[in-house]
Amino acid sequence: MPKPSLRGTGADLYVKTLGGKKIVQRVLRKSAFGRSIPQQVRFEAALQKFIGGQPFCANFISSDSNSITYEYIQGRDIFYSADGKKVGAALAALHGFSSQTPFAFAQYSSAESLLSSIRSVAMSKKETISRLAGAAAKDIFSLAEKNPIPPAHENPNGCIVHNDLTAGNILIGDNGTARIIDWSWAAHSDCALDLLSFTCPVVTSWEYEHIISEKAAKDFFSAYFSARQISDDEKHAITTQARSLAMPYFASMLLWLFSTGPESSQQKGAQERFSNPEFLKEAIDAVAKLKF
Repeated sequence: MPKPSLRGTGADLYVKTLGGKKIVQRVLRKSAFGRSIPQQVRFEAALQKFIGGQPFCANFISSDSNSITYEYIQGRDIFYSADGKKVGAALAALHGFSSQTPFAFAQYSSAESLLSSIRSVAMSKKETISRLAGAAAKDIFSLAEKNPIPPAHENPNGCIVHNDLTAGNILIGDNGTARIIDWSWAAHSDCALDLLSFTCPVVTSWEYEHIISEKAAKDFFSAYFSARQISDDEKHAITTQARSLAMPYFASMLLWLFSTGPESSQQKGAQERFSNPEFLKEAIDAVAKLKF
């Protein structure tokens, strides 16, 4: 078996050539959210087919029982402040497209169930995670239970959200557009979740070295709100919603991280950071001060 081009948290990526063109094969090592690997592949393949051809994603090519193949994007990871505008425009396109043309998430056991089911998680599991992650984890679970993520059908800002907008999942193509990859966490939920996962320390701590600059964040929000024609009053409402969603999102990350062993250096690093009580307290404080 050839060595993968990139080893991610739950999948290996192989860059190959098909018909003279480069492609990427994403081979899953494990599934997310209780799905089997074939179920996970069916979900991601169906979603990528649904959004295929849109400028914010790589085009789907094919799938089999344990892998998905999509077009290779010649580009680079996002690291530069100027990239904020490109990512903001791409995310606005995703949210605008999917709010008008909904994807049938209900037929899949998707990330929505994890994001909205913190209350139903066994107390013994929360206590185990609290021992691993430290006392501050109890505060996060408590806050998450008080402010659960609402069901998709009750959410006026509902759309397809990627839910994992770390720098490694965004490529800037040679044509200057931002392309989003790895849709395993995608769900039909509130648009504020994606704004959180791109800019908030609570989530970007997953790839701590990729935290974007204040300039990039400012450019990101400017491009996103402009493209979606969102007013100042609406921005305030989205900020308020993001603050309430941050803790259930973070709680779901704790459940996922500490329910499995570290399979990559990224996951191990995230577990170590989330086990630091001071880091968790800083994360809670950062949410209180959050403003878009």
